[in-house]
Amino acid sequence: MRGKYLLLGIVLIMAVIYACNKPTEYRKYLGDDEINYPGAPQNVVIQPQYHQITFRFNPSPDPRVAAYMVYWNNKNDSMRFPATSNDPASFMKLTIPNIADYMVNNFTIQSVYSNGTYSKAIYLSNVRSIGDVYLAGLNNRLVTGVAAATKLGTKIPMDSVYLAFKGIVDTVNVKTEIYWTDQSGNAKITEIDNKNAKVLLPGFKINTWVYYLSFYKPNRFTDEMYTPVRGKDSIKIVQAANGSLSLALQ
Repeated sequence: MRGKYLLLGIVLIMAVIYACNKPTEYRKYLGDDEINYPGAPQNVVIQPQYHQITFRFNPSPDPRVAAYMVYWNNKNDSMRFPATSNDPASFMKLTIPNIADYMVNNFTIQSVYSNGTYSKAIYLSNVRSIGDVYLAGLNNRLVTGVAAATKLGTKIPMDSVYLAFKGIVDTVNVKTEIYWTDQSGNAKITEIDNKNAKVLLPGFKINTWVYYLSFYKPNRFTDEMYTPVRGKDSIKIVQAANGSLSLALQ
């Protein structure tokens, strides 16, 4: 019985000690200053560019954020960027230069206070750079045919044509520019986007050359557009005696 009362006494003492230790007792070890962590960058998107990677995001609204850190190559490489804005409605861009051609990397981005306190990490996996290998793989959109814009019986020689391109293409193909000549000898430029398969060339001068150049983005977030290394391709629109149209290669 005596042992039972002793055990009960110990339990009561432990309860009193626990009650005296408030949930905020830890603050005395922090100099009465709580640990605050910076807000992480929001809505990060990747913009691959030629031999460099740019990250675009909405900055933390916390005015105490002094910089943003970017790590890659298993954190063996890093760059520090000053926080130029704390407006969460604006965009900041951090550009990592001198990235090897066609390299795949994992990146980490964090905001940081001047005292060295870091935000939670934003992880970006399998980020691929672009360079000469990417450019060498770009081709101009293929021209597949030509058609009269009006009935042959009422319009010979023809003066307006539809130029047809290979069907709907990947979204990274933004547009194709077409360079041609009208019947007055004026140089014209017409565009076709990636959602359309044919384009009208009004007042086209038959038996003249058409040149065309396609523009690409590595992804939909990238600002810059890139074109095939070889430049423009060309075809000639010719008309036979019976009024039929055809394409001739240079």
